[in-house]
Amino acid sequence: MRLLILRHGKAEQHSLSGRDDDRTLTDRGIRQAAWIGERLFGREAGAFERLPERVLCSPIKRAVQTAGAVCEYLGMHPEGAQQLTTDAPLSGIVDLLQVLVAQGVSTAMLVGHNPQLERLCAHLSSLDAGSRAGAGTGAEGGALTAYGSSLELRTGELFVFEIDLDAGALARGELNWPCEQIGRARLSDDDQQADKVESKGDGKRDVKGDGQMRSGASQE
Repeated sequence: MRLLILRHGKAEQHSLSGRDDDRTLTDRGIRQAAWIGERLFGREAGAFERLPERVLCSPIKRAVQTAGAVCEYLGMHPEGAQQLTTDAPLSGIVDLLQVLVAQGVSTAMLVGHNPQLERLCAHLSSLDAGSRAGAGTGAEGGALTAYGSSLELRTGELFVFEIDLDAGALARGELNWPCEQIGRARLSDDDQQADKVESKGDGKRDVKGDGQMRSGASQE
């Protein structure tokens, strides 16, 4: 399964109601979500050859807004999932993946919150065989190897993983799946240009700031 993991866009610090669940996206958060949709999934983007078949999101407002903005470019509606709410455990994601695998879904997007999604990305990065072996060239191989538990998933940031999911392992609640990190993408905070999608230097394609696909490793 190809799993796309997206943290909600930048949100206001306080809501009018005072409830955390009611916080909405700021203008920057709206731009972050729209960029993911337009640059990666828009009609002329061509960044990902496999578009999400399902988009599951936390029912909390800022995540629903983020998923909705992305789904405008996918021609679908996001589906609320309580397993992705704030402070939800990783076991909830295992439950979601078990259902998706049983339904034959090959590409899915999860939209939610830290710390859950950040922990998931850190765990999957640590399972990446290339990361464990220090694969890649220059700083990128080292960066992937160094992610581990210190990986940071910023607001509006997307991570993409290819995971070999086994229905039996999911049923047993196991989290140690064969996994490969495909890339990551986020709209820059400073100048509203895209951070490139980073890959491991193994010939996979990258997305640069202009949204075009390139081959080979980055030179960061």
